[in-house]
Amino acid sequence: LHPIILSPAIGSFNLGLCGVAASVVATRVLGDRRMALVIFITLLFFWLQPWRWSGFYSFGFLPTTAVYPFWFTISTALIVLSLYLDTEFRSAVWLAVFSLLSAIVFLVHPLTGIFLYLVLGIKLTMCRDCPWHQRMTAAAFLATGGLLSLLWPGFPVWGAIVAGPFEFNADYFYENLAVRMAPMLLAIPALMYSISKRKTDFLFVSLIILVGLYVANFLFLQMAPFARMITYIILCLHIFVARTFQLSAGRSLGPMWIILYIAVIPVVAPALISQSVDRLMVDRESYQPSGGFEQSTLDSGSNWQIYRRFRTLAPLIDRTEVVLADQVESWVLPLTAGARPMSVAHANPFIRDYPERKEAARAFFAGELNPEELGKMLDRFGVTHVLLRQTQK
Repeated sequence: LHPIILSPAIGSFNLGLCGVAASVVATRVLGDRRMALVIFITLLFFWLQPWRWSGFYSFGFLPTTAVYPFWFTISTALIVLSLYLDTEFRSAVWLAVFSLLSAIVFLVHPLTGIFLYLVLGIKLTMCRDCPWHQRMTAAAFLATGGLLSLLWPGFPVWGAIVAGPFEFNADYFYENLAVRMAPMLLAIPALMYSISKRKTDFLFVSLIILVGLYVANFLFLQMAPFARMITYIILCLHIFVARTFQLSAGRSLGPMWIILYIAVIPVVAPALISQSVDRLMVDRESYQPSGGFEQSTLDSGSNWQIYRRFRTLAPLIDRTEVVLADQVESWVLPLTAGARPMSVAHANPFIRDYPERKEAARAFFAGELNPEELGKMLDRFGVTHVLLRQTQK
């Protein structure tokens, strides 16, 4: 299918799956299917100045990120953790299905997979009415699925896990935390209610552990994966925000919390909607240059104009060929022209020589390579084409 058709189709599917996940969470975690819409609205709109990163599911980034694998995995993870070990889902068949889905989530988006395995392990440990042999069977299924995922031939899963740190700014996920977490303050009444009634379920315990990892990482570790646990902390808090709404509607808490919930929406929604429309029409922010590269021409024109301009390269480049281009332009090449860029502007743990590729591209465009060095660089990375702007010589 043409990318212009395929990308919206994938994004629409992922958004629909998110709606299904909201319904499952409402039914199985909150015990009231009528809360599905509240959960869906909370997930999309209870954000204030969200991090500009694809691994967040706010409405403001929807046009840019709905097509990403993260959206599929976060919704699938919510469905699995909601149904796992419920009374009618404890048979060997269902345990095998959950094991398979968990492995798929891990393979598609390892960080969400780690979160899912953590929550499932907590839920398994806290299952009070699960016989010992059933717990062992469930644990065996999960472990088998996890181990089999390491054998996936599509990419070196284990190699990526044991690889050294890659280029990543962990501090970014601790910036302006008080402001960004403000909408999640509505989770506090539900959390306090759980403590006072001693109804601390698997979600509560998962939240405590995730917060502990996130804080310990800031104080001692400074590791990128633990910094990104803020995504899943917010996910848990969003469900507790919905629980606050539910408790308030059921009069376990005062009606003021419903009023505050409704009042938050007009405060945060306009900015998120504006961001979403802007990214749909002209996603300038995604095309800002980095790493010493000069200003790209991509920030001129709409997304559609950029697509049409780069699409003209498609007949000239085979999908197996490698193009050396400005890092920002390289970000657009795979979707528009179907080419393989030599280097991209976004670090990836599966690209083991990413720093070398980035530095080689920077040195080329800065004119720092002599003919011999240039030849060796092109041979090393298998470059078949070089894309230059008219201003570059």
